[in-house]
Amino acid sequence: MNRLLTSSVLLSLVAILIVAVSSRPLIYAFETNLGFVLLSKTINSQTQHNLLADAETWFQRSETMSDSMPVEAYQGLGLVAFHAGDDENASAHFRKAGLSAADMLAYGHTAAALNQPEDAQRWYKLTTQQFPNMGDAWYYLGLMYQEQGLLSQAQSAYAAGVSAPDRIEIGSSDLYFGLADMARLQNNYAYAQHLYEQALQSDSFSFQYAKVNTLDQLAAIYIRQQKYQKAIPLLEQAIDRSPSFDWPYFRLGTAYYLCCQDTERAISYLNQGIETSPDNPWGYVLLGDIYLAEGDRELARTLFRKSLELRPNWTVAEERLLAMDQ
Repeated sequence: MNRLLTSSVLLSLVAILIVAVSSRPLIYAFETNLGFVLLSKTINSQTQHNLLADAETWFQRSETMSDSMPVEAYQGLGLVAFHAGDDENASAHFRKAGLSAADMLAYGHTAAALNQPEDAQRWYKLTTQQFPNMGDAWYYLGLMYQEQGLLSQAQSAYAAGVSAPDRIEIGSSDLYFGLADMARLQNNYAYAQHLYEQALQSDSFSFQYAKVNTLDQLAAIYIRQQKYQKAIPLLEQAIDRSPSFDWPYFRLGTAYYLCCQDTERAISYLNQGIETSPDNPWGYVLLGDIYLAEGDRELARTLFRKSLELRPNWTVAEERLLAMDQ
């Protein structure tokens, strides 16, 4: 055998040995990746659901390539089950894959960003089932319920989040704010006040809108109670934090008029609110109320009619005009 042939045989033997040693992980990686490719095609097409079965086959084949099922394959099988609508098996596979709460929240956030609210809600719900002590999952689940008008479910989710000891992205104030909003929307103002106050006391907001809305809504409750001196500084804080938010201007103008009969300041704040949000009919109605109280009936009538142009057949404005004509 000449030297060239000998070298070729040796190289071939070395190649065979390399393949023999590494074939299982190489094939496993290949087949697992095929599963993810098919799964990706299924998700993107939203029509070729038969590909889910093919993806599942490739993930399961990975088991024969390893002494134990690789975590990536479990994760793939979990995703297959999830997109097939089988949350129970999805949860079981994700648990075996060792997915963390942060991993599952990320899937939920991605679905929400892709405008897939149903999938996002399922991800958040699965996260609460696997990680019941994770307050973030309860918060986002509460938001999903709230957007659907499911107030009792949202309230339960926020309450569970308040009690949950673990958090990644959000603070306790965000959960108190969500729970307070549910109480307010159900006209339980005493409980809402307590929760808004808890949110401000904790002062652990992760979202600017939550802090600003807490200040605004708590001030609104104080105004209902004629506690104007408690409401005014909260509304001033809200304006400082979010100058483009209209309602703090409206409430602040109303508060200054009711507490101090400061007509000039009240009109100034209401006009600022209208400039900020000219399409909000409430600004014109509240400003019309002040002009009517000050005796300028024609300007009040003009403002009430302006609000009706923005919201036709709005009983709030129609009742005011009717009362003026009686």
